[in-house]
Amino acid sequence: MVTYQVREFRGLQVAYVDTMDVRVGDQIVCMLSDATATVTVTGWTDRELDLRWPGHANPVHRTFTYTSAPWWVDKAMMTHGLAGRTHIVAR
Repeated sequence: MVTYQVREFRGLQVAYVDTMDVRVGDQIVCMLSDATATVTVTGWTDRELDLRWPGHANPVHRTFTYTSAPWWVDKAMMTHGLAGRTHIVAR
């Protein structure tokens, strides 16, 4: 099991985890300069981008699905590269 560093952010205990380690039921932290929301993950869809770069693998993006969120949370905030990391409320 991988352990992640947990930091406090606006009263939440937040971990920055590998996108592939996010599970159904985790809460993704969505942040703006003046607002923070947590959105519960209900599933996801993976999409491979066909960039046709010779010698490079195509990146894969994971778009998380959720039940409800504030109006300012959009699809871009819920899409993360599988090679990257995602902010979640610490488990």
